[in-house]
Amino acid sequence: MMYQQGVVKMNLFVGNIPTNITDRELRAKFAPFGRIESAIILRDKLSNESRQCGFVAFSDRRAAQQAIEELNMKIAEKNLIV
Repeated sequence: MMYQQGVVKMNLFVGNIPTNITDRELRAKFAPFGRIESAIILRDKLSNESRQCGFVAFSDRRAAQQAIEELNMKIAEKNLIV
């Protein structure tokens, strides 16, 4: 969790992301649950290939918890781990 001016934010680790998913698509997948501060897929520095994991930061802890409950093990053809 991150703290800023009395607001509790929650940064979710997301694993097993399909290699064809972009940062924008990852953000769109989580957007229905609340305001997203950032959505980033980690990439290899040399090849720029997805490391199949990343982070989605929510501005609201309840929204993040709902995303975990709804999306854990459910994205595309792979079992997303949130």
